[in-house]
Amino acid sequence: MVMAVREEFGKLLKARQLRMTRLFFYGPFALSVFLGQQLTSMGRVQLFEYQDPSYVPSCLLKT
Repeated sequence: MVMAVREEFGKLLKARQLRMTRLFFYGPFALSVFLGQQLTSMGRVQLFEYQDPSYVPSCLLKT
């Protein structure tokens, strides 16, 4: 399923000529690591983490 999501993201990014994805994730750390390993060749991915009461930028990945 992750590979199908990656393919769809890739198509969307290419069709709209987007260079950055903003990813908001609230879930188990292990799942976030797994997703990070699978979401390659996506351009820049800005990660956000939840810090009460909102999300803040935490890391910028260049894939």
